[in-house]
Amino acid sequence: MKWLLLLSCYFVSLASWAQVDSAGLARSNRMNQSGCQQLHWLTNDPSGAVAVALAERDIQAGTPYLILTSGEAPVVITTDAAFERQFNVAYFEMGCISPPPAAVRAYNTRTFAYLQATYGKAWRRRIRPDVVGLTQWKP
Repeated sequence: MKWLLLLSCYFVSLASWAQVDSAGLARSNRMNQSGCQQLHWLTNDPSGAVAVALAERDIQAGTPYLILTSGEAPVVITTDAAFERQFNVAYFEMGCISPPPAAVRAYNTRTFAYLQATYGKAWRRRIRPDVVGLTQWKP
């Protein structure tokens, strides 16, 4: 009887071992392979051409990002998820160790142009004001 109980507990533990759902794992993998993640390794791109190409690649893959640099304590706003769903874009928090600011601005500028072409002016009323490069961007 003890063996039967032990064996059933073993199978239950195997079945409940992985708590990550497949959608969360897929999103995590896309994020890790995204162009904004590769910006960390971008050291010399004064024109921003490489950053724009990385943004374009993410847009073509269907996973455009808007990069934030909130520092050591990332800021999450309750309306972020609704914005991400409505405009099919994701905020990407770089934290306190971010790529060169010019590269981040170039990347976000390409994403702004995509949002403008796809959704018109609607996205500008709902976007977070602390997205890097938003105040300097001209449509």
